[in-house]
Amino acid sequence: MFTPNEVIFSATSACNLHCSHCFVSRNPDKLDISTAITFLKSCKDYENSTASHNANPIKIEKIGFSGGEPFLYIDFLTQVIKAAVEMDFMFDQIMTNGDWWQDTQDLTQKLQLIYDAGYDGKIGLSWDSFHNQNTQRILTFITTVQQIFGPDSLNIQTVIPY
Repeated sequence: MFTPNEVIFSATSACNLHCSHCFVSRNPDKLDISTAITFLKSCKDYENSTASHNANPIKIEKIGFSGGEPFLYIDFLTQVIKAAVEMDFMFDQIMTNGDWWQDTQDLTQKLQLIYDAGYDGKIGLSWDSFHNQNTQRILTFITTVQQIFGPDSLNIQTVIPY
């Protein structure tokens, strides 16, 4: 029996990069914040209603974020993270290209907003030759993430072309 334990929100399909391998449509569509929070509540309500009646209830324990580029919809991240903390969800990771920020102040401010909202999961960085990211900007991103979230807060995912 399939029993999911995690939900990954694709908050927006907007992205600042245009990678040839990507299948995301890169349009400005956004997932409604209240719809996402209502969905999380329904997961908890379902879990609570079946816990005493079913030996193997579906229990969503973790949430994560993907995209497009999730940091382009910072309001979604902060509000859903706050709601998830209140409902006792755990966090997996926020997948990002790490190159969405305007300057170091913008980078620091948005990462701090996520941290202050209660996010304690990993930051997943997709970094490889397909994304064509500037190495210095990525190093700044990595350093800033580790300063705010700690040295073990980053998962770097890469694809090596053959």
